[in-house]
Amino acid sequence: MSEKESNGTRLREIISVIHKHQIARGVTPEKLRLILEDLGPTYIKLGQIMSMRSDIFPKKICDEFMRLRSEVTPMPFSEVREVIEHAYGTKLEDVFEEIQETPIGSASIAQVHKAKLKSGETVVVKVQRKGIYETMSRDIAFLHRAVKLMPPINMAGLVDMNQVLDEMWVVAQDEMNFLAEAANMEEFARLNKNVAFVTSPMLYREYTTTQVLVMEYIDGIGVDEKEKLLEAGYDLCEIGSKMADNYVKQIMEDGFFHADPHPGNMRIRDGKIVWIDMGMMGRFSQRDQVLLGKVIKGVATNDVSLIVEAVLSLGDFHDKPDQKLLYSDIGDWLTKYGNANFGGLNMGTLMQDLTKRAVILSAMPVTPALSAYLQPGDTVVACDAGYRNAAVLGIQPDLIVGDFDSAPKPETTGDMIILPHVKDDTDTHYAAKWLCERGYRHIVMLGALGGKRMEHTFSNVSTALYLASNGVDVTLADEHSELHILCPGKPLTLQKKDWMYLSVFPLDGPLGGVSIHGVFYPLKDATLTPDYPLGISNEFTAPEAELCCQSGLGLVILTRADG
Repeated sequence: MSEKESNGTRLREIISVIHKHQIARGVTPEKLRLILEDLGPTYIKLGQIMSMRSDIFPKKICDEFMRLRSEVTPMPFSEVREVIEHAYGTKLEDVFEEIQETPIGSASIAQVHKAKLKSGETVVVKVQRKGIYETMSRDIAFLHRAVKLMPPINMAGLVDMNQVLDEMWVVAQDEMNFLAEAANMEEFARLNKNVAFVTSPMLYREYTTTQVLVMEYIDGIGVDEKEKLLEAGYDLCEIGSKMADNYVKQIMEDGFFHADPHPGNMRIRDGKIVWIDMGMMGRFSQRDQVLLGKVIKGVATNDVSLIVEAVLSLGDFHDKPDQKLLYSDIGDWLTKYGNANFGGLNMGTLMQDLTKRAVILSAMPVTPALSAYLQPGDTVVACDAGYRNAAVLGIQPDLIVGDFDSAPKPETTGDMIILPHVKDDTDTHYAAKWLCERGYRHIVMLGALGGKRMEHTFSNVSTALYLASNGVDVTLADEHSELHILCPGKPLTLQKKDWMYLSVFPLDGPLGGVSIHGVFYPLKDATLTPDYPLGISNEFTAPEAELCCQSGLGLVILTRADG
């Protein structure tokens, strides 16, 4: 079969799977997981990677995709036998006294079976899926071509899909080479040989090939099996403390660490923490270890500048980072978490707080061009007739809110909050409060400007003012303009891009101590009053403009060229 024919066949398979799961009736996290399972190992692996990116994808998707790490449909035992016999060049029975046909674990690239060697030792046999290299290689190439056909969406530097696919392929190839995993096991054992409370499975090197890996069988108790651990007399706090201590050692001292530390890869046996599955390991250079040490020191001493310095050195930026905003966000994060009890933290929530974003879709019509404001992982809330805008932008709302006085209640499998017709809040303001109460730090409002009823625009600006007053970075946008709120002590840096004009208006009485740099009419410690439009129609003279104020609240409007 030619490459073109193979791609055509694969495309038909993908379409068939999509039809099977009836995505036209709505997409849920569970349905997405089932689709990935049906599409095969490449897509399962992609889902596994997504499950670890709670900074980009919604938590409910990450939680559902986490099931892909241990609940993958196993390959038939006939194929297991075929892979083993091909690797050893002999009958399975010549090597193993017995092997359980039902796997004790099944993942995207391999599955494991409990077995007994001819010499009598009980072992675990990790067997690579038949034809996995060819399948994943074909799928990765197919996905690369699919990315080229995707409509341009502004990922704000968060996601380069081609880079994600390349990295996934590199990681997958490493995982498919069981000799590399064997080397990882030996290195991990060597680095931790003097740690009394840590061990790892013994490797049977003579039975290990690129497609089959044999190691010691570890029974023990799972680290998430709380009741069993307590019944066995273990101190849970001690286990947690030792586990954290060892993982810090792996990162800070060894520079070689387990890169997939979920509960399925850690067990407790004979008073020791047993780390298993070394297929995915990470390495830190000495430089990275030093920079990470600065971050830890910065948290311990409440030194925001030290953390910012390390983050800027560690990061890989496509565009110039907004250092003032970064400093502000890290300062807020440190205030919230710096003195928190580590044991009580939800790490996924903690890491999301700096980038937690939402999009509010109001009812005024939008064009597909506004999809540029969407980012992966955004929580999308459609307000009343705003659900029509979701269809225009090609997205599925996570939540629909409204009294549906301006549009019929939609048919949806997603979440919905039905509001009374008689109420104080507008639908958009309700959505804003709902998001604000749930800790969203960055909110974009689309479909909130223009239209036939000017009062709706003013109402939505009021909602933006409410959000800004509660510490939220808020942006309102339509096809011609972009609005921001300027708050005291919170500098605003805006990129020139294709904007022609920059205007500033006071919203809450006089706007005091206004300074603007990077524009044709700069200001320093000026006062803008509601009765005189001093801040209108400024122009960029630099790639970015910097604004700040000392008192009051200001409305900053970016506008494209007239006409």
